[in-house]
This record gives sequence, structure tokens and C-alpha cells, in this order.
Amino acid sequence: MVHSRKNTKSFLLGKKKSLLLAVGFSLFLLALHSGILYESSDETLNTGTTSNPVPIHYSTQNTIKSKDINKTLSPQTTIEAIPSESSPTKTHHVQPFTSNYWPWKHETIIELPVDPKYGVHVSDRSYFHNGVPMYKLPSASSLPSSSSEKYIAYLPHSQFNNQRISLENAILLARYTNRTLIIPPLFLGRTQLPWKPFDVLYSRLQRLNKTGDELCSLPGNDERECLEFYNRWTTLRWDEIFGGIDLFCKEEGIRIIWANSMSLDWIKRKIHVKDSDIHYLRDGTMYGAKVYDDPKSQTMLGVYAARLDVDKLKSVPHKLLYFESTYGIERVLREKPANNAFFNRLIRRLTITHQAVITTANKIVSRLGGQGKYIGVHIRGGDSFFNRNFPSNLRILMSQLHTVYNLTTSPKKTVLKYRDTKKCLRQKNLPHPPLYVATDLVDPRHEKASRPLFRNFSCVVLLDDFGPLLKKLDNYKNKRDKLSLKPFLIPMVDMLVASQGSIFVGTPGSTFSAFAERMHETLVKQDDEK
Repeated sequence: MVHSRKNTKSFLLGKKKSLLLAVGFSLFLLALHSGILYESSDETLNTGTTSNPVPIHYSTQNTIKSKDINKTLSPQTTIEAIPSESSPTKTHHVQPFTSNYWPWKHETIIELPVDPKYGVHVSDRSYFHNGVPMYKLPSASSLPSSSSEKYIAYLPHSQFNNQRISLENAILLARYTNRTLIIPPLFLGRTQLPWKPFDVLYSRLQRLNKTGDELCSLPGNDERECLEFYNRWTTLRWDEIFGGIDLFCKEEGIRIIWANSMSLDWIKRKIHVKDSDIHYLRDGTMYGAKVYDDPKSQTMLGVYAARLDVDKLKSVPHKLLYFESTYGIERVLREKPANNAFFNRLIRRLTITHQAVITTANKIVSRLGGQGKYIGVHIRGGDSFFNRNFPSNLRILMSQLHTVYNLTTSPKKTVLKYRDTKKCLRQKNLPHPPLYVATDLVDPRHEKASRPLFRNFSCVVLLDDFGPLLKKLDNYKNKRDKLSLKPFLIPMVDMLVASQGSIFVGTPGSTFSAFAERMHETLVKQDDEK
């Protein structure tokens, strides 16, 4: 934990400055709530195809060298973003997340060993076979094969749902290759950790360790803002959120190691490997290798750069395969029936089990009349990508409510009469069930873009309407950094409540919506079928 150093100036703050700081801190907490699980702009759901997006309703032992590259990444630096389906090479300008502080202002890149045969980009290691770019890997003959245990590791990045997708894919890869999976920590909050090429992403992950205050003491860093950044994120083990993952892996014969860090030093000590035992799968692009479980598959690559057959992956002799990224909805195919069945079992077990989250969500569900007595909605618009598409996404959502679910808008008098949440939830004669809206918008009731939803439906409720029920979350702190877990758990509560309506309507392309729909399938639809 990084601790602030007190100085005499802090005692001379006037009332006006204190008030400004208090207001600023309140706004900070509000923004934090808005962006922890509700994904940032690199969280768009990419199905792996190049077609235009369509309206979606989700139904179902060399020393590691370091070199200061003297490169300053300012908040306006153009970086590669995770591409949308219609624009696979689009870039955007990074927006500052807090005042003028940028966490990678003084960036030192740790240069990991590079095998010249495979380079640092997927294009360096691709060859064509029957017109299809194939991903080149070391063969069994290139290195004496070890009979000892072999491993898979990968670098996590982005927000909660992208990390979840990466984890699911990594578990599939562990099954396909019979390797032990090294699972990284789950990063929650505003880490400013989008996908980047291997060395950059690896280096940034090493900085996210909350050990000492040397980073915040570097020249040019505002210490207060730097410390604020370090208090905006935390790490957990995945089984603290998905309690069933450990037992599932044991039942399925998947061997796992929980990593405290993705540091090579830590990994080498833990599994007893040296540099020559490691093969890095460097892609240099967000969508590099697409893994095929069926060698006869004719599935197109889509946005991915090269094909990688599981048989080739299984034949790599190195003890550790270290992936740059395993993110992507279609990154790892499961076209063989046994693999698809395994994945279905996996996703049924990867559900939120954190007791405080479940208890809080259930209390709110009860206030809404019980499971299946309301309609769950997710509207995403708190970042630039979804903000641009917000009007059209809202029209799609309202159209679905009108036509697909035969939900009519309410007369103006009815809307005004039941605008008060307590009143509308007590009424028995509403023209439609209550709408519970999960959103990353800061003030959806008063924002112009979202106003049509509240004007057209008589009983629209938000998580903020149940503030007193969230107090139980105050009791939970992370034992590692002593931070309150409340702001990191609140979006999970929001998701669980939205997913337990009679139906769920999400935002096209949102991984939050996709996961909420999955939870809906597990919590509501399966209960209905029993």
C-alpha cells in the first residue's frame, strides 16, 4: 500500500479549498462507480467477424534487461484501440481519467527475450498454406521435449469482462494442451491497462504492484494524483468472485496455479524454469492467433491474423507457453462436441458467488417484487464508443421493449404519477412491470440522451434508488491493500439484479450485457425449466 506523506501545507488549507476537495472526491467516487465493471472503451464485444455490427438481443537464464525508452505517453497520445467489427484498425486518443495524472508518464519497458525465428509480430511468424495464414510454432524436434509438467501463462488486460473472457479461453487452452494453467490476479477498477504489445503490457503489469511509493516520487508526478490512481484499483483472486472455479477445475482434471504476480522472476521460481524453457507467443496485434480445435474446420479467421491448430500447440516442447493475450470471443474455437460441452459446463460454473454481492442483490430483487417480476435492462453509454452509438442503441432497446415484449409506453400522467420509485413499486396496476436499468451513465434520469426511456415508461428504477441496501458492502476490505471493496463490488450487484428480471435486454456489443444475459440464463431460465 502506498502511503501519503503529510506536510505542513495540508494544515493550511482554507475552507474553500477543503470544500472543493470534498466535492472533487465525491465526483471521483461517482466516476469510480461508473467505470469498474462497466467496461471502458476497449471493452466492445467482438465476435471475430468482419461484418458490420447488427442489433443484438442476447438470448442465451539470461538477465531480463530494462531500457528507458524516454517515451512519454501523455493523455492525448494516440494508441491502438481494440477494434470494432467494422473498423479493425481504428485508433483513438486516450482520455485522461483523473486530472493531469497519467500512470505511464515515465515508462520503462522490460525487454523480454525475443526468438529471431518468430519475431515480435504475428506477421513475422506466419506462413501461408492453401491461402490461409498459419501460425508458426517450434516443433518437437527443435528442443528436447521435457517429460515433466508443462504450463500456460497469459497477460491480463482491460476491464473485468475482457479478463473473464481471457480466463475462459485460457482454461480451454489448458484442457486442449494438457498443461497447467497459471492464473493471473483479477484487476478491478481504473487501471488504465488496455491491450498493448507483449513487452509494454508486461512492463505495465509489473508497475501495478502497490509496493513502495517510488513511482509517485518520480519527478513530474503529482503525488496526490498518483496516490489517487493507486487507490482506484485493486486485485483479487478469481475464486474470490467465482467461487466455483477451483472445484470445477479439479472435477475436470484442469491443473491450476494461482499467481500473485505475472512477473517472470516469480514464475521461474514457482515452476522452476529458465529462459530457454519459455516460448513467448507474441502477436503484436490485439487479434493474433485464432486457435482451432478441429483440424478440419473451415471457419473463417474473421478479424484474427493467423490460424493456429491445437495439434501444433500441443507439440511445442517448451515447458512454458506465455501468451501475449487470450482475449477474444472467438479466439479459441470449441467446434468438437466434447469441447463445446466442456465450455457449457464451464460457463455454468463461472457465476458470481461473492456472498455480500449475492445478499445485497437478492434484497434489491425482493424490493422489485422478486425474481422474474420485473424487466432487466442494461444501457451502456459512459465511454466514447458507446456514447456515439447511444441514441441508436436506445432506440433498438425501446423497440424491443415495444414489439418483442409487447410493452407499451405509459401515458404522460402515469409516468409523472409513478416517477417516485417507492410509489411505483407499491402499485398493482402499472401498465408494465418495473424496468430495472443497470447503466454506466453518471446521472441517467437527467441526461438528455437517456431521457426518452424515463419519459416513456412509468416505473424505471436504478441501483441508486436502493442506496441503504448497499451499506452491507461497507464491511468488506481487501486484505492485501486495505482498500474498501464496496466500489468494486457495486457493479456486480447491478449486474446480478438486472439479470434476474423476467427478461433481459442489453446493449449491442457490450460484454457486460453478454455476461448479464449469461447470468440470466443460469439464474432465471434454468429455474423456470426445473
